[in-house]
Amino acid sequence: MKNNPIPSISAEQMALVDRLMPETYQIGLEQMMENAGRHLASLAFTRLKQHHSLNPVDAKITLVIGPGNNGGGGLVADRKSVV
Repeated sequence: MKNNPIPSISAEQMALVDRLMPETYQIGLEQMMENAGRHLASLAFTRLKQHHSLNPVDAKITLVIGPGNNGGGGLVADRKSVV
């Protein structure tokens, strides 16, 4: 299995994104959560197919959402995975 890390940014960088999105780009929190959740679901499906040869439609996925203001994105990912 090929090690393919998930890109990440620092907490400070994310705080800047959170500030710039509504102020500079007029993208609100709800749209940011929808975008994050949609991409999280897509990434999960892609990883399942690549690394486990599973059909994502048949796979059981458990979402564990901790602190850090990612709960909304996680809930969207869950909703997007039920197609």
